Amino acid sequence: MNFATGAGPQAVVVADLTGDGKADIATANLNGVSISVLVGNGLGGFAPGPTLVVPAGPVAIAVGDLNTDGKADIAVASFISNSVYVLLGAGGGGFNSATTFAVGSGPQSIAIGDVDGNGKPDIATANWTSNNASVLLGNGLGGFGAATSYAVGTNPYSIAIGDLNGDGKPDLVTANYASHTLSLVFGNGVGGFAPSTSFIVGYFPFSVAIGDLNGDGKADLAVANRGSSTISLLIGDGAGAFPTAPSYSAGSGSLFAAVGDLNADGRPDVATANFAGSTLSILLGNGAGASARRLRSRSASTHSASRWAT
Repeated sequence: MNFATGAGPQAVVVADLTGDGKADIATANLNGVSISVLVGNGLGGFAPGPTLVVPAGPVAIAVGDLNTDGKADIAVASFISNSVYVLLGAGGGGFNSATTFAVGSGPQSIAIGDVDGNGKPDIATANWTSNNASVLLGNGLGGFGAATSYAVGTNPYSIAIGDLNGDGKPDLVTANYASHTLSLVFGNGVGGFAPSTSFIVGYFPFSVAIGDLNGDGKADLAVANRGSSTISLLIGDGAGAFPTAPSYSAGSGSLFAAVGDLNADGRPDVATANFAGSTLSILLGNGAGASARRLRSRSASTHSASRWAT
């Protein structure tokens, strides 16, 4: 099934935007300079919701309760204006006008999390042009302080928030397209971050996802490498170190990585969206974070699949 959005959708998020317990969809529309809300019926169908206008073309989107009122809010990053736009939810799927917060130059990715441990959501962006990550600390009312930026690798395209060294404090990780690296930026738990540490991955990494891939309770990383059409898996030691990343074949032009249990066996799996091959690659996990072998590959709207070997 296809559902209409604004022109040039660049990113999508699934969340309960209306408060009815059913999953809805929002897209960030670069050419439409807008956000499209699709209201779910809980059965896989969606009806057109409001179209939300933003000041400049959005390229990334995230949802969270940014003013702690129990209603979903939307944050989008604009590569054009070097800004984050926050649209606070009014309930029932409605949203207030966007408020603008400056970040680094050329933000391409956005994440929401409580990085300073005060129970109030904060925002982080990966900034392509300025080669840094920006952190906006929230006041719990939908407002944010001035951005603080931390140097990472060259041309970061993706950012994620999680505890990567097992100290109970949120950290940042960026996938750096031009330097073929991941940058880990360890948090101090009160909103500050140490200088980044880098790990080599595949060629032109485009996105990174955090998950426990081997079931040891420690954070691991999955990376989609556009240039080498591979998936890199980095198994963490729980103290912030990651070994040399093995890379496994994926579809052509792997862009975005996601982690989840796709076959209901209780073990995390990895999926990548492959731009050049028009495919979806799936690595089915064995729970040990081991290597993979190709099972089959299909083109166009089908998928390619691999299973991690024992």
